[in-house]
Amino acid sequence: MPQRPKVDDDEPQTVFLRGNDDGRPSRTKQREEARAGEARVRELVTQLIDLGAAKLRRLELPEELEDGILLAAELPASKARARQIKLLARHLAELDHEAIRRRLATPGGIAKPRGNTSDYAKGWLARLLSGGDSELEALLSLHGDLDRQQLRNWLRSARRTEPDGTRKPASSKALKALERALQPLKPTEATTDDSEE
Repeated sequence: MPQRPKVDDDEPQTVFLRGNDDGRPSRTKQREEARAGEARVRELVTQLIDLGAAKLRRLELPEELEDGILLAAELPASKARARQIKLLARHLAELDHEAIRRRLATPGGIAKPRGNTSDYAKGWLARLLSGGDSELEALLSLHGDLDRQQLRNWLRSARRTEPDGTRKPASSKALKALERALQPLKPTEATTDDSEE
């Protein structure tokens, strides 16, 4: 029987590794993740293009990016639009695009901001709805910049109710329009002096 050759224990053993066993993702995996990230940003750009100008302004994006999105919205589906989307995706990738995505996904995230109606304006609204023309005249004497005829029309419509006490849709619209008109009102100096006495 032939004898086996002696193996020298001092000789280093060759170890073959499969993949990256050191915990890092492979380059292929890194490329796939980068492509997926780019696709997500392009998808976000497409969502922004579909939003429309008014909602887009509420996101308060940089002016250059907003202008580019509005331009892309005007372009027909073509290679030019695809190039514009790619360019916008590069710009958006430099920003916190995940915050923009979260804001779009949140219900009311880009809703029209509602101003807080002051107690002063709410008081006038209640007075106008319960009172007559004398209340309207009192309001106009303090705030002459309001449109008398428009306020009268809204008041007339807002006062209309069904026999069961509910408001008609036109009446509700008029009430909201009246609230918006009165919302910016602030007490004048004459009314604050009267209340201090």
